[in-house]
Amino acid sequence: KVVRNERRARYEGQPLDRVWIDLYEQLFPAAHTYYGGVIGSHESIEAITPSDVSSFLSRYYQPANALLGISGPFDPKKAQKLIEKHFAAKPKSAAFELVDTAWQTSYREVEVVVPETKETMVTVVWPLGKRTSDNVIALKLCDSSVSGWFDHRLVTNMSWVYWVQSFVEENELESFYVVRALLRDGKHTANVKKKIL
Repeated sequence: KVVRNERRARYEGQPLDRVWIDLYEQLFPAAHTYYGGVIGSHESIEAITPSDVSSFLSRYYQPANALLGISGPFDPKKAQKLIEKHFAAKPKSAAFELVDTAWQTSYREVEVVVPETKETMVTVVWPLGKRTSDNVIALKLCDSSVSGWFDHRLVTNMSWVYWVQSFVEENELESFYVVRALLRDGKHTANVKKKIL
C-alpha cells in the first residue's frame, strides 16, 4: 500500500508527473532493464510477495554493495582501523552484473499527449553511452553553463517557457542528456524545440 501511494504521489498527482515514466518507456524497448519506471506498475507492485522482498534484500542490501563516507576532522589511520574492526568481517555477497541488452540508439521524435493537462512540455534527449563514457564526463563538467544558456535564451530573453531544465541522467548501461521546458504557450513548441536542438 505504501509503495502504491508513493507511485500515486510522485507520478500520478498531476498530469505531467508521469513524464519521467513516459520518457523511459519511449527511450528503451520493453525488454530493456531501464524500461518504464523503477517503481513499477500498480500490477507489478501488487504481485510482490514477502518472499520476493526478502530475496531482493538479501541479494542487494549487502555490506559488499555499500559505500561508506567519512567527513570532518579525523585521523585516517584510526579511521581505517575502526572500519576494518567493524566492517571487514561482514560476509560478502556473490557478485552480480547488470544484463546488457542488445539495443541501439536511434533518432526518433515521439509526441506524448497527456489529455488532462493544458500545458505543453518539450523534452529532448541525447543518448550518451555508459556512465563512464567521455560524453557523460564532458557534459557533467559543462552542465551548469549549458543550463544557464537555455535559461537565459528561453526564459529571460524570449519568455517562451516558464522554466527549462538540462541535466545528465546517469545510468550504468545507458546515460543520456535531457533538456526539458514547460511552455507558456503551445504555439511556441516548434520554436522551443529548434532552439534546444
